[in-house]
Amino acid sequence: MEDKNNLSQGLAGQDSRLHVCRCTTEADFCIGHGATSGSIAISSDSDLLIYPNVTSLVRPLPKKHHAYGIYEREQVLEALGLPTPQHLVLYGIVTSNDYSNNIPGLGPVNNTDIIRSIDGNETVKKMLDKYILAAAAFAKPGVSVDAKMFQPSLR
Repeated sequence: MEDKNNLSQGLAGQDSRLHVCRCTTEADFCIGHGATSGSIAISSDSDLLIYPNVTSLVRPLPKKHHAYGIYEREQVLEALGLPTPQHLVLYGIVTSNDYSNNIPGLGPVNNTDIIRSIDGNETVKKMLDKYILAAAAFAKPGVSVDAKMFQPSLR
């Protein structure tokens, strides 16, 4: 905890334009909703780029001590082959996250393929409904697929 306090104080002291958000709840929710347009988040939580105001994420690299990667939303969209930020939001909702799990039998690759086929000119809720219809064909036998399983992620 002392390291986090030192980091917060150090960052805030470096530049008065930096806003350090100390979260008392789930960090991605706190950061995502407290971010202003064009915000850069520093977190190990990769799903922060689904929040509209977070356009860049600085994230520790796995197994690399004190090494960080910079992820830009546009580059992530391109790497995943997703056409719009709405598609990335849907991806964040249906691919295991802090609030809900994948549909058993579906992982990131199948999710991405299904999501690419959905029109991005609709609300995320309507996109989720279309995803659920398409994903039901890929679910493990006996697994019930419905929107309720993703309600916590829709907040």
